[in-house]
Amino acid sequence: MSMNMAATLGIVRHYFDKRKGAAFACIGLGAGVGQVTFPALLSTMLTNLGYKLTMLYISPIFLLNILPPILFKEQLPLNKPKSAKVLFHSYLSSFKRYITPFFLLNALFARGAQLGILVLLFSHISNATDNQTAVISYSVIGFSILVSNLLLTLILLKFRINCFVTQIIFNVCIGISCCIMAAFNEPIVYYICSGVFGFTHGGTLAIKGALSIHVYPTEAIEYSYGLSEAFGGIGSFLFPLVGGYIQKFYGSSAGLYFLGAAAALGGIVFAIAALIRSQLWIPYEKRKADNKPATRDNELKIGVDNDGAENGDDMTHANEKQEEKGDQNQNEVTVQA
Repeated sequence: MSMNMAATLGIVRHYFDKRKGAAFACIGLGAGVGQVTFPALLSTMLTNLGYKLTMLYISPIFLLNILPPILFKEQLPLNKPKSAKVLFHSYLSSFKRYITPFFLLNALFARGAQLGILVLLFSHISNATDNQTAVISYSVIGFSILVSNLLLTLILLKFRINCFVTQIIFNVCIGISCCIMAAFNEPIVYYICSGVFGFTHGGTLAIKGALSIHVYPTEAIEYSYGLSEAFGGIGSFLFPLVGGYIQKFYGSSAGLYFLGAAAALGGIVFAIAALIRSQLWIPYEKRKADNKPATRDNELKIGVDNDGAENGDDMTHANEKQEEKGDQNQNEVTVQA
């Protein structure tokens, strides 16, 4: 699955010159739809058919991944494939960029905390109220993820949004909604906060690829995205584990407080990075275009303008001298008269 995602990202960068953010959002949309539909489908199949038949019937669905590459129009890369040494150096070179530590910390905290919330929330709601409220809350989360993915994908197809700012807002909203669910044990609170959590969680999935485009150059997207996924995987292992232990020894509310604070910290890390270097608020390609040095034509044009200004100043100075000389001659004639 990891190699599949890396190949998909490479295909998008290879085939799309414009609207790369929208293309990456479509990838996020597919991932979001899969996260909503497959758990319910697999749960139903496992209950009714058992493990063996479920795996037998679900395998042809994954074989559908063969069809899209067959339909792609052949377009060979312009450059030769990179050697393993060059690829390893490309990954290491990503760490030389200022934003990389903040980018990886965001993936570690935010993505790990989000998965932990999804894992622990059901048991918390079941213990606080009843099982039916937990089921309805998870249905609200699934529906909100789907709506968020569809909506943000359509927005990215039509408009350009600042994914950096959006990511910060979504991470903070996830943390706040989680802490509210830990503090109040009312079904209506769970339903509302589940909708907010699902929408913002789905939004982070939709803009995940577009966020890489915002902070990295196009040629470094695969490497930055791969590192982000690696740290997100580490967080997805650590935070549900730590949150589960906290929930076991200190209560379910304490576990949700911990995960909510971790999710919000993922957005705060990005905000700190942007406060130190304000240019991070601007997409990378736009920053690069604004900082582009003047071309030869612009230099020639500037030189011509400067020469013209100098020539104009010289002519003005000569005219002034001629006028002064004329005034002196007129004064001499007057004196003689």
